[in-house]
Amino acid sequence: MALAPIIQYDAYIISPGYNLAISGAGTPNLTATYDDFPTDASGVVAHCTLSISYTNIQYVINNDNSITVTGDISGAQLVRTATGVSSSQSQLITALFNGDQTFSQTVASASSGTYNLNIPSSFSVTVPPSNNPQPQGPAAIQFRNDNTTSTSPYDEFYLGILITNPNPPDYRPGAILDGSNLWQSHNRSGGTSHILTSGGTWSEMRTEGAPTAMGNPPSIRKNDAWYNMQNIGKE
Repeated sequence: MALAPIIQYDAYIISPGYNLAISGAGTPNLTATYDDFPTDASGVVAHCTLSISYTNIQYVINNDNSITVTGDISGAQLVRTATGVSSSQSQLITALFNGDQTFSQTVASASSGTYNLNIPSSFSVTVPPSNNPQPQGPAAIQFRNDNTTSTSPYDEFYLGILITNPNPPDYRPGAILDGSNLWQSHNRSGGTSHILTSGGTWSEMRTEGAPTAMGNPPSIRKNDAWYNMQNIGKE
């Protein structure tokens, strides 16, 4: 029996930057705070707050043991509050969601402002099965804040939902595992496979009628007719 996903409201820290702190872990309302501190050591030029909120989180376990998680998002924004310390430096701020960049802007280090990170208001992400399950953050903000005069990331982290799919791949005869670690039915465009028979001719194999995920038995086509393949020991 397939297991339910492990869904965590949390952060995954890549580079902690200065004074990075996370609040709201374990709740659908998450906040990250950090300080912008220029490389000339002139002092903290801005206090920064990144927030995101989730509602209506649901999931479906697919027949190939992948898990699709859906939900709604609100309040995804960055607020910078200047401290009055002067600096001529700037910060490059970027945000990604599900692998797509949603925001990129260079701002003065000592500036104030509220920035909409353009995170979608709803999402649907699918986490494939794995023999070595790890938390994944496709439904989290991947946030990065760089001082433009520094070669190292200033702050970089995921903030949002981290999803672990605890299920291993579900092997189904008549399917192949593609480069994305997902099972694909042979019964699709370009999805056939063939075996060489003892007579020296090629016979086509596929799953007949519906995708493999529907549970149809694998079939073999020979002499222009389809034959369902039976489990071992069945006639």
